[in-house]
Amino acid sequence: MGKEKNFGSFIFGAILFGIGVYLIFQNTIVSTQFSLMDLIGFNPPFGLVILPLLIGIGILFFNEKSILGWLITIFGIVTILLGILMGLKIYFKPVSLYQAVLMYGMTAAGIGLIAKSFFGKRKG
Repeated sequence: MGKEKNFGSFIFGAILFGIGVYLIFQNTIVSTQFSLMDLIGFNPPFGLVILPLLIGIGILFFNEKSILGWLITIFGIVTILLGILMGLKIYFKPVSLYQAVLMYGMTAAGIGLIAKSFFGKRKG
């Protein structure tokens, strides 16, 4: 009887967690504005950011075994990715207290039931 109870707790917890996370995601806005202001202190034009990548690719087409070419290409890719990731802005839509308690409460209850199904005391 203990395994069935744990499985039921897990399923119900997973459903609660899934609904809670879904509601949180529905009330979250993610936007981006490509900027390297925080990384390098100024916001260069995109052409300047992509220049190391293009130079690295050119070097690699000339000599594919060039370590310098690989380093410049990797630096260019990392710079672009960091600029995009650091430019992400996350906003939460205004919600009522009831909606907030529902969203976060369902998520917390789901985590609690899932943890209980794995680590709770087992009878029998």
